[in-house]
Amino acid sequence: MSGRRGFRHTILFIPHSMNRIWRNLLLLDVVIWVTWWFAPYGARAFAPPNDRYLVIFGSIILVLIVFFFMIRNWGYVQANPDHVKIIVPFYQLKIPYKNIEHVRMTEFRRLFNYKELSWADKRFLQPYFKETVATLHLKKFPKPYVIIRIFLPRYLFIPHEEGFLFLVKDYLMLNTEVDSHLIEYRDRQDAEKMNAFILDE
Repeated sequence: MSGRRGFRHTILFIPHSMNRIWRNLLLLDVVIWVTWWFAPYGARAFAPPNDRYLVIFGSIILVLIVFFFMIRNWGYVQANPDHVKIIVPFYQLKIPYKNIEHVRMTEFRRLFNYKELSWADKRFLQPYFKETVATLHLKKFPKPYVIIRIFLPRYLFIPHEEGFLFLVKDYLMLNTEVDSHLIEYRDRQDAEKMNAFILDE
């Protein structure tokens, strides 16, 4: 595995989130176009020529639906030889192995206190509580947390700890890839320290 990039593991939370958005927009768009269709016979506020605003708004929503549908699979995590890369729509984060403490597997429900979750979070995360996730435990974040949090959703962070959690189809492969590269990185560091020690002698 040395020098090889790992598999691109789709983060399953991302398509779930994107699918919720475009489906809700689809419902809204249907309402808009139905309102437009009956505008000449309904409320005066939407009667011609004001119905053109419904056309504009409905068209914009339709574009957004297509957009969110197209990017629903734009989220993945990948173990590369010198870093772990997290990709979400419009943002990528590279985590050097020097920042990584270890990688683990755990049941998703063990990471959260169900009672502390909001109603919306419970509804979103409920299907995954019995799933096993890969957890990447860090010595420190590669960038300030406040910056990372702007772009990454909170359900990718390990609660009360510096690190990330990933719901992927093959969490065992992801863990193996990260762990293999992490071991290689530490072996290189040890070898460099040994060489430096020998040269100082």
